[in-house]
Amino acid sequence: MARRKIETPTVPGSIAVDLNSGKTPEKPLPAVICSRIKFFREKPGMEQKALAAQIGVTFNAVSSWEDGRSRPDLKLIPAICAALHISLYDLCGRVVGIVSRKDIPSKEDIEAYLTLRSFARV
Repeated sequence: MARRKIETPTVPGSIAVDLNSGKTPEKPLPAVICSRIKFFREKPGMEQKALAAQIGVTFNAVSSWEDGRSRPDLKLIPAICAALHISLYDLCGRVVGIVSRKDIPSKEDIEAYLTLRSFARV
């Protein structure tokens, strides 16, 4: 059976923009989990070597995750959360619970999110 070629859809004019500077990033943005591992590791002042020792990987692996060159294995996610003393929701950047009615996204926001998410898949 021949392999199917999967083409990633592209939308003209759709580019990633850094929300802080408003400029297009020079290199691809790392995954949310990668940047959040770094954030929650640095928050209490933990070094990459300490995190690596707690979860049983090399500090080079942690460095690669934080720089977005690679991503942690799915089996390591619970150990990473335990070592950083955070929940899976914290690591993935999800907000649990709705504070008020105004926090519920509109239908247009949800549709825009789903459209952007479908283009982000590789």
